[in-house]
Amino acid sequence: MKNKQHRLERLRLREAEGSLTEKERTELLAIFAELDAEEAEALKPGKEKSQKLQVEKAELEEMASQLQDIVTEHKRL
Repeated sequence: MKNKQHRLERLRLREAEGSLTEKERTELLAIFAELDAEEAEALKPGKEKSQKLQVEKAELEEMASQLQDIVTEHKRL
């Protein structure tokens, strides 16, 4: 990991200097793609949990609405 980070820093520096070769540009893009994939994988469990919580929230809101309707109906009686 440290070597990859070091290589990324060197490639970005060369890119900023305008001295990046086509081969290095390809390598830089490959490193970025790999980092993006790693990030997406790391975020996956959190996204899945968030989606489950959104579904649960919607279900609870629907239940609360139904209970409120029951309370309102009982008050009328």
